[in-house]
Amino acid sequence: NRDFRFLARPGYSSTTDLRLAGCREALAKAELIQNRPLVWCGDPADLKFIQEMLLPGIPDAILCTNDQTAAKLMQTLSSMGVRLPHDVRVVGFDDVKYATLLSVPLTTIHQPCRAIGHAAVRAMQERIHHPDRTPQQILLPFTLVVRDSCGAPSAQHIALHSQSKSE
Repeated sequence: NRDFRFLARPGYSSTTDLRLAGCREALAKAELIQNRPLVWCGDPADLKFIQEMLLPGIPDAILCTNDQTAAKLMQTLSSMGVRLPHDVRVVGFDDVKYATLLSVPLTTIHQPCRAIGHAAVRAMQERIHHPDRTPQQILLPFTLVVRDSCGAPSAQHIALHSQSKSE
């Protein structure tokens, strides 16, 4: 059985709910049952909180709601003597510029920021021209950027692309 955690900071944004839903869906599809709570909400730099999250043993992987949370978690884990990715794998979300500069390059989801901006402007224009139209969810393609923090060998950094959907 695999053991996972999802780490978010207090007061997280609404996009975190969607990321968490995706995490839960992936676990369900893989038929992975969690024996410990999946969602942990706290400061990734808080040593006591992270120690509690790791009890009774270090999970196989921790998915962080964003790369900043992942980077701070990696620092805390390192200070505890936890080795990445040998002891635990860490994954982030956003693909910030410093993700490759961390002590262990971070596996992350790359967001198409320019496409998000264009979609937001189009949606706003659509709302202005048709204020009574029902709200819609816009899902854009993303890229999974595989780096060392998930256990991939350095020479095998890869990018996996999703398909775009609109609902």
